[in-house]
Amino acid sequence: MKTFFEFVSAFGLNVKADPHDVKPSDLQQIVTKTAGTTEEAVVQMMMLRSLRQAHYSAEPLGHFGLAAQYYTHFTSPIRRYSDLIVHRMIHEYGVGKPATELQKHFQGKLDEIAEQTSVQERRSIDTERSVNDLKMTEYMANQVGEHFDAIISSVTSFGMFIQLPNTVEGLIHISNLTDDFYRFDEKSLTLTGRGKHHQFKVGMPIKVKLINADVAQHQIDFEIYDPNTPKIKNNDHNQTKTPYRQRTSQNNRPYRKRNRQR
Repeated sequence: MKTFFEFVSAFGLNVKADPHDVKPSDLQQIVTKTAGTTEEAVVQMMMLRSLRQAHYSAEPLGHFGLAAQYYTHFTSPIRRYSDLIVHRMIHEYGVGKPATELQKHFQGKLDEIAEQTSVQERRSIDTERSVNDLKMTEYMANQVGEHFDAIISSVTSFGMFIQLPNTVEGLIHISNLTDDFYRFDEKSLTLTGRGKHHQFKVGMPIKVKLINADVAQHQIDFEIYDPNTPKIKNNDHNQTKTPYRQRTSQNNRPYRKRNRQR
C-alpha cells in the first residue's frame, strides 16, 4: 500500500493513512476524491492491485472490502466447498442441535478446511489465467503485424504491459521502445525518455503493433506504432531481455490481492 499511496500522490492526493494499517474508509476517501476525474480508472485499477489476496478463515475477522464486522461466505449461483460448509452449519442449527455441541464439532475442522479451500481457490485462479493466456495467444496468432488501440495496464523496469479493448494483454519490452532511451521511475510507475522526455504511465492510451504471438509460450508482444517516429538501435540499457511474465495469483498485473477475509 505504501507504493500505491506514493503513486496517487503524483495526482495531488495527500493520503494520511498508515500503509501498514489501512482501513476501508481510507481507500473510500481516495475513490471519492478521484470520482469523475481522468485519473479515476487508473487509480482504482492500481488500488485493486495493491490489495492482498483474499483467503478463507475460521476466525470472524469480517470483510475488508465490505467493511462488514459480521460476514460469512456465500456465493450464488456458484456452489463451492466453502458454501457447502456454511450450508451444513446452518442445517445443523436448524435441526436444533445445541450451539456448544456444534461449536465443538466444527472447531477442530474449520482451520484446515479454510486453509485447503484458500489453496485450491488460488490453484483454480492460476489455471483459469493460464487458459486465458493460451486462448488469447491463439486468437492473436493470425494478427501479427496489425495495429491496435490499447491502454497501458502496468509499467515495469523492463517495459510495459498493455491491454486491448477486447481484454487481450501483451508486453512492450523496453528494447522495443526504439525512439529514445527510457528510464523507469518506481515511485511514479513511469518510463521516461532521456532525450525527448516522452513519458509512459499506467492508464495512458497508445497505439500498438502486434509483433509476436507465441502460442507455445503463451506470449504476446507489441511495439509502439508511430510511422513518423525514427528508431534508435539497442534501447535495452545493457540488460538481458526479461522472460515473459508467468501469471500467478500474485503478479505484476493484477490480480488484486484483497486485504480481507472471506
